[in-house]
Amino acid sequence: GYIMKPLIKWFTGIGALLMLLIGVGILAITIYGFINSSIFLGDANIKNTVLYIMLTVSLAIIVGSALGIYGICKEKAKMICAFQIIVIVFLVIFIGVAIGLTFLPNAFFNGDC
Repeated sequence: GYIMKPLIKWFTGIGALLMLLIGVGILAITIYGFINSSIFLGDANIKNTVLYIMLTVSLAIIVGSALGIYGICKEKAKMICAFQIIVIVFLVIFIGVAIGLTFLPNAFFNGDC
């Protein structure tokens, strides 16, 4: 138990920092998408819906990683628990999206993929 606590803090810290970077990256892509909306082809409503979903996801990831980082720094178990739940939820979501984009590219991109 003596070595486990720093190890758990380290791994959770790395995970939270990576999650923060991913969240900021998605946020940056989303902001770029809003500014340069002409790069997207197709229906404006679908484009805006996708951008708003990306905005929501990026903010949720940033908030989740902030919870994890705060929880580690202050050693608050509830914050770390909330962070881990958010990690699991997004893991399931991203695996689902990856499977969907692997098996349904023609449905998403009208056969242009």
